[in-house]
Amino acid sequence: MRLDIPVAFFCPNLMYLLYMDDSGDDGRSSASSSHLLLGGLAIKASAWREMVGRIDGIVAKHLGADRAKTELHGSDILSGRGIYRGLLPAAREALFSEVLTEIGKPDGGVSLFFVVLHKECLPVTRNTRVVATLQLCQRFNAFLSRAGNHGPGLLICDEHAAQSQITSLISVIHSEGLPRQLRDNLIETAFFVKSHESRILQVADLACHAFYRFITQDDDRFVHLFEDRIVRADERRKPQGKGKKKGMPVTVHFGFRYIAAQPTDGLTRKLPFQSMKVTRKTNLPVGSFLNVTDLLAELSEHGL
Repeated sequence: MRLDIPVAFFCPNLMYLLYMDDSGDDGRSSASSSHLLLGGLAIKASAWREMVGRIDGIVAKHLGADRAKTELHGSDILSGRGIYRGLLPAAREALFSEVLTEIGKPDGGVSLFFVVLHKECLPVTRNTRVVATLQLCQRFNAFLSRAGNHGPGLLICDEHAAQSQITSLISVIHSEGLPRQLRDNLIETAFFVKSHESRILQVADLACHAFYRFITQDDDRFVHLFEDRIVRADERRKPQGKGKKKGMPVTVHFGFRYIAAQPTDGLTRKLPFQSMKVTRKTNLPVGSFLNVTDLLAELSEHGL
C-alpha cells in the first residue's frame, strides 16, 4: 500500500505524520533489554517527499547511485551486518551521522519524541509497549495542540510491530471516558507499512537506535546531531504570592520522557545532553522524568 494514498485523502498540506519505531524490546525475561524506547519522527505531510529525496541523496553519496534506495537500519549499519558488511567502520558511521545531521537541521521540518521506559520498575501486570505508546501519543497530541494551524496527526508504524496490539490501543484511546490529551488531534487509526517501503520510517529507526545507545550504552556520538529537534515548550512559572506578576518562562521538554522508579535507575552515568537544560535533582532534562508511581496513579485514574 502506498503512503501517498492516505496522505492525499487527509489534507496533505496541514496534516502531520508521526513515524514510530522502537529500540530494545518489550519482554521481561533475563535475556530481554533493560529498557524499551519508543520514538516518533513527526513531519508535515507536505514535506515528507522532499525529505525522502534528500535522504536518498545521502545514501547514494555513500553507497553509490545504484544503491540509493538501500534500506537503512541502525543496528545493521553500526555493527556492519548484512549489506553493510563490506564497509569500513568509519564509512558506516559517516553514513549514519549524515542522515541524522539532515533530520537535525533547524529548517528540516522534523520534530522528535522519545519515551524511554526502565522496564523493571513496571509491574508485570502492565504491558510495557502499551504504556510507552500511550505516553508517545500524549506527547504528539500535546505538540499538535500547540502547533496552531494544522491538520490531524496520523501514526505510521512498522508492519512488523505489534500491529493488533497498537490498533486495539488506538481504538481504546478514542473511546469515551479517556482524557482528550491522548486523542483530540489524532486520527482514529494507525497506518502500517513495511520498513523497506518507507524511507522516513527507516530514518526514525536510526534516530531511535542512536538515542537508545545514548541512554543504555553511554554512546554520545550521535545524539547532539538531532537533540535540538526533540520537542520542547516554554511555559510560565506560577506567580508566588499575592500581586506577583507571571514568572519567567521555563522550558519543559515534553518531547522526551524517562520513566523509572528513580531518575538514576537504569542509567550508568549522568547523560551529557548538550542543548537540553538538565536539572540537578534528576540529572535529566527539565520535565522529562516521570516517576512510575505517578504514572500508575494516572493510568488508574483514567481506567487504563
